[in-house]
Amino acid sequence: MKRKNRLTRTKDFIRVTQVGKSLIHPLLVLVIAKNSLSVTRIAVVASKSIGNAVKRNKAKRRLRALINEVLSSIKVGWDLIFFARIRMNDSSYQDLQCAIDRLLEQADLKVSN
Repeated sequence: MKRKNRLTRTKDFIRVTQVGKSLIHPLLVLVIAKNSLSVTRIAVVASKSIGNAVKRNKAKRRLRALINEVLSSIKVGWDLIFFARIRMNDSSYQDLQCAIDRLLEQADLKVSN
């Protein structure tokens, strides 16, 4: 993911989690909030409930790879935080892809072609 598309600052995380809208899926939680920029910023979080460092890093790598595929079809001007859930460890690539697509459609963040 390009640097301009990364959500990294602590105050931005706090703002998104406090004022943002949460969308829940069995594999992921997506929190979204509008930003005043002309770019969409995304963060991926895998807490210790996912497992040890190897499992957390694998979960984040898988999520980032899938997000990179759909990044061009996401509306600009939003901050998104994807939280991995424990069931994500046992899910397939296709299941994760469907989960991300479903959450983005629920949030109405997909650019219509």
